Amino acid sequence: GPSTGTVPVCRFFTTPGRFGAKGSHFYTANAAECDWLKGNPDWIYEKIAFYIGVPVSGACPAGTAPVYRAFNHGQTGAPNHRFTTDVAIYDDFTTNRGWDAEGIAFCSPP
Repeated sequence: GPSTGTVPVCRFFTTPGRFGAKGSHFYTANAAECDWLKGNPDWIYEKIAFYIGVPVSGACPAGTAPVYRAFNHGQTGAPNHRFTTDVAIYDDFTTNRGWDAEGIAFCSPP
């Protein structure tokens, strides 16, 4: 549930049939992005999935770990995002595999 220093994370799923038989969940803690996706016919808003901290001035607060987000541009037939706390995995996907680097999406508790 919500607590001091956290924001809601919206969960979406691709609209059935939009990307053939493929589908993907998507999570965002950005309120503007959540509102925009609610109006996008390619996505179905499911619910608030959880509450989490977000970066301030590009960094996570002390005692939390950055969760990086990368985007595949539909390379697999559907839009897909990868979330990871491992910066080496993030760098591999964004440097070697053609995924967009979207930076720190969340700040995970320890």
